[in-house]
Amino acid sequence: MHTGELYLPNDDEIIQDQIKKLDRLYDFNMTRPTQLDKRNAERDTTL
Repeated sequence: MHTGELYLPNDDEIIQDQIKKLDRLYDFNMTRPTQLDKRNAERDTTL
């Protein structure tokens, strides 16, 4: 969007990117507080 291009929310590339990020967020949210190694790994790959 910083390039001046139009934002088309129904674009297949945008949809696939959002789905991938939602999956990663779900995986992070489903970790237990005691699973620090897994939480940190999920956080590092998401950010």
